[in-house]
Amino acid sequence: FADARRAVDFAASLDKADPARIVAYGESQGGALTFVAAALDSRIKAIAPAVPFLGDYRDYAKIVWWPVHEVFEQADREGIAREDLFTMLSYFDVKNFAPRIQCPVYMSFGLQDPTCPPHTNFAIYNNLASKDKRYYCVPTCGHGMWEIPAWTEERGAFLSAY
Repeated sequence: FADARRAVDFAASLDKADPARIVAYGESQGGALTFVAAALDSRIKAIAPAVPFLGDYRDYAKIVWWPVHEVFEQADREGIAREDLFTMLSYFDVKNFAPRIQCPVYMSFGLQDPTCPPHTNFAIYNNLASKDKRYYCVPTCGHGMWEIPAWTEERGAFLSAY
């Protein structure tokens, strides 16, 4: 998460960059880091995350087997109780960063996503402080929003306004 924040510093420091026009986008874990970067740095003017990961850990663990089972197995080996694990993970739950995000947001997701189910995406979306938020849904898409040309066009049009 700190690296996502520092990436904004790096982008703003580039000679050919306009620090007043920084935008961000990413898919899956990159979608999560897009949200986090916007939460930690107000220089980001707009974001377009797709199928964001790391949202609503508690419910995610009820819905998805991988990679949660690996985390649970390691916690069991370490003797970490589930409640303690979820308390620790709450510090990294992207839905808890969402109230800090003020910039415009255009999120996309597929309704058939077994990796980052829409429910977990909306745990983030519903907590956004931004007054300018919208989403793009592809009912037949799974986790591969980057394979949807219409989303690429939508995202580009949205971000180019900033």
